[in-house]
Amino acid sequence: MPRELGLFDPDAERGLLAALQQDPTLAWQLAERLRPDMFTAGRGALYTSLLLAAQAGQPPPALVGDRPADEPLAAADRVRALAAGRVLEGLNKDTGQYIDRLERGTITLAEVLTHIETRTAYARQVHSTGAAGLVAAADLLGGVVAEARRRAEHRAATGSSIMGLPTGLPSLDDKLNGLETGLIVLAGKPGMGKTTLANLIAAHVAGSGTPALYVTYENSRDNLLLKHLCRLAGEPETDARRGKASPEALAKAAQEFADTAAALYYVEASADTTVDTIKAQALQIKRRHDAPRVLVVVDYLQKMAHTAGFDELRANVGAIAAHLRDLSRALDSPVLALASLNRGGYGTAKADPTMAQLKESGDIEYGADVVLLLSDDQQDGPPMGSGKPVKLYIAKNRGGASDTTVPLVFKPAIGDFKEQAPFSTVGMNGANGYRR
Repeated sequence: MPRELGLFDPDAERGLLAALQQDPTLAWQLAERLRPDMFTAGRGALYTSLLLAAQAGQPPPALVGDRPADEPLAAADRVRALAAGRVLEGLNKDTGQYIDRLERGTITLAEVLTHIETRTAYARQVHSTGAAGLVAAADLLGGVVAEARRRAEHRAATGSSIMGLPTGLPSLDDKLNGLETGLIVLAGKPGMGKTTLANLIAAHVAGSGTPALYVTYENSRDNLLLKHLCRLAGEPETDARRGKASPEALAKAAQEFADTAAALYYVEASADTTVDTIKAQALQIKRRHDAPRVLVVVDYLQKMAHTAGFDELRANVGAIAAHLRDLSRALDSPVLALASLNRGGYGTAKADPTMAQLKESGDIEYGADVVLLLSDDQQDGPPMGSGKPVKLYIAKNRGGASDTTVPLVFKPAIGDFKEQAPFSTVGMNGANGYRR
């Protein structure tokens, strides 16, 4: 039970319960606003009993003898606000303990800040009205029309019909409408360049004015940043690691990349990293940049799934994919998750991957809004120097065309991707191909 001076209002809780007992039709509105754990002193159990009776069409049990609240919904809002306040009150207590650990050197400042952000985000979630409540379609019409108007105004102001975040690959943006709110899965076999491509997309988004958060389970932050500098300097990453790259060229690249880097964040994930942790960090970034959206990249899905808590990895992957999709909605931002393919499904060298090969879970196929499959491009074409032809197959796209391909050139030495451009087939016996 909360302490005497704590954040609770017994009169509001009792009055609300009495109102529900008197008018069971309130149950449908209250169920959207309040959970039983938002009540104090055991009144959550009374609330549950009254809700269940109302939802079953049964007479309410005579549990409360108090005067009904004159404005039950206002009382419900107060109960919910005080519940959020108690979360923050607990945060205040916990923060003191975290500060003590920080002073002893047993925890980092970043971990303290993440804890604060996570608890604050939870308090905000407690205070907000449940998104899963029953809403008539008529109540949504105004918002749908307003969103259509906003998009029309954006196109008129910018001249661009791409509404999502730009990837840096114009053909991909055209087919997807950029990266819109939702879960986008980028999958491929090892060595196809999934991390390189996701890293490039994150940098392009950051350089275009929207912050990006890259959560990595395999690569270090320094390694991901070095990839950008080597690409800009035209220096092979292996040369940089062996001390053969020009320091001057890398320094110049760093200067060129500075503005983009200011909106690009890398987080090295651990077994303790959860979707809530990522959400708190993303919210912090949005506030820091006063940005309506933030791109979140998770590299990669199966690695994160090992921490989800289920006995089977397949169940973990499905749960994490669902949570990442919920995260996208909560942030109103795209979430790009990298995924592996089953090794047994690679087949021959010329076999294209399919969604059925997504490792450990077909739930990814059903839960994702967009599925991109990266594979070798086996079409004949002219030599591409240090690059190799690959293709990005749009296997699923809720918002537009699917079963279509974006041909790319991958330069693994310097960590770069470019779109292929069609080349003339005249004098080539009708062969199909692409050139840079």
